[in-house]
Amino acid sequence: MAKQYIEFILKNEQHLKFLMELQEKIENIDDSTQLKKEFVNFIEENYIFDDECDPYGAIEEGYIMAQLHYPDMLIFEMKREQEKRHKRKRQPKSSWDKLKEYGLELEGK
Repeated sequence: MAKQYIEFILKNEQHLKFLMELQEKIENIDDSTQLKKEFVNFIEENYIFDDECDPYGAIEEGYIMAQLHYPDMLIFEMKREQEKRHKRKRQPKSSWDKLKEYGLELEGK
């Protein structure tokens, strides 16, 4: 499978289920270092980040927080960014063009 932009994880039920199961395991284990590595490897193998689609770095910041804490923080940040996109007074044109190219410009509206 070719890598997809990270926001497509929200449409992939199998991957979301995997992340939720991983989240549950991390919450119930004292030393979850190995599980967090598994999360990072999973994201890096399947998804890419795009600076044009995420010009303010909110999704990437969510990814970093997810590495340090819980995988569901990435999903939370993606959904929050989708909501914010249409409320911002200025969204870079290159960002909108790339989102349209991926078919994500209406997400969260």
